[in-house]
Amino acid sequence: MKDIDQLITQYRTVMCRVDALQHQFFNEMAVVYHSNAIENSTLTLDETILLLEHRLSPNGKPLADIFMAEDHYQALKFILEMAHNKRKLSHESIKEVASKLMKNTGGIVESISGSFDVSKGEYRKVLVRAGQSVFPDPNKVLILMEEFILGLNESMDKVKSPIEIYNLSFDAHFQAVSIHPFGDGNGRFSRLMMNYIQAYHQMPLVYMDQTDKQRYFDTLVQSRTSQNIDLFRTYMLELTIKSIEEQITFYNNKSFNTSPKNDENGKFLSLLF
Repeated sequence: MKDIDQLITQYRTVMCRVDALQHQFFNEMAVVYHSNAIENSTLTLDETILLLEHRLSPNGKPLADIFMAEDHYQALKFILEMAHNKRKLSHESIKEVASKLMKNTGGIVESISGSFDVSKGEYRKVLVRAGQSVFPDPNKVLILMEEFILGLNESMDKVKSPIEIYNLSFDAHFQAVSIHPFGDGNGRFSRLMMNYIQAYHQMPLVYMDQTDKQRYFDTLVQSRTSQNIDLFRTYMLELTIKSIEEQITFYNNKSFNTSPKNDENGKFLSLLF
């Protein structure tokens, strides 16, 4: 496996020759598309671009999938702004991220412990199970999220090297999805927390390739059941290095002046992602 420090240095050298807004757009579209596809959205990458950049809704696709893309994009923009402003996490900002993420696809859930509104980012009051995994009792969610927030805020400015930064982002991803604080949208939320830390430190954003989602789910389960987060860290670092290498190769081999706004149907972006 390549040295991540040297790879980041090489990446930054290459990116100095690339239009910053263009590259940011490419990464945002990739993050939204892959994260939603992991959760079984049927939108293609091209359809995601047409929807979010050109406001063209794809024909024949479920309205819920269209809302997922729109909401995820707003949540992503919000966490990137938080990162740019060096804004630390709080229960309020956490819930705002979740509320943006689930604005049009969430709703009120009634339970014996009381009702809660997923669309407002309220913490769950029901027990959640997914496949082999049973997540913490809802009565523990508040204290677990308190620990999550305090731990990240204390660590954010202590990590310096690329490997430290990425490992912290991977840990946040793992911890958030293991708590499963919300009634829905937990996978997408946990990946946004990962991106927030990466953006806070101006590192390339990592997105989960939807074609590898079964291995992703399996690694999460294996790390949780074995209580060995290094399994997840190793897997995520492998994906990160692969993604950065692909971007370096692509931009080194291309000479272009293509603008996201005039790139027909996102075909240029499809070459990269």
